[in-house]
Amino acid sequence: MYGSEKEGMNWRDEQLLMRGIDSGRGPGNAMLLTFEHDHVTEVFTGFGEKGLFADTLAKNTVAEARRYLSSNAVVGTYLADQLLLPMALAGGGSFTSTEWSQHAVSNAEVIQQFLPVAIVAEKTDSRIVRVNVVAKD
Repeated sequence: MYGSEKEGMNWRDEQLLMRGIDSGRGPGNAMLLTFEHDHVTEVFTGFGEKGLFADTLAKNTVAEARRYLSSNAVVGTYLADQLLLPMALAGGGSFTSTEWSQHAVSNAEVIQQFLPVAIVAEKTDSRIVRVNVVAKD
């Protein structure tokens, strides 16, 4: 029923939900994978585009989720840049992520222009980046 997304994640039918909407609401398909853990929820999203088969969309989204799940990172790439501002406003903190994106770099640069914090990202191994937000005196 769910094809490659079910096979890629080894999920049971009761863990999957497929919703169809009428074709007038959008040009393609989308896939959202939500992982709810004790202290964080990660969402992986794939959006259909012209010329992209649904199976390819599913494989790409599942591959991104599997990279996160196979790492020891606390958060994924897209949540990492969203955590920076709340941590800076709170005065500091740290977390690990699967990647330090260019968006996270520019977000950190903007935050450091307006708040008295230093934001440093250090690659700890091939699949983990440790991000530290430290208040400046």
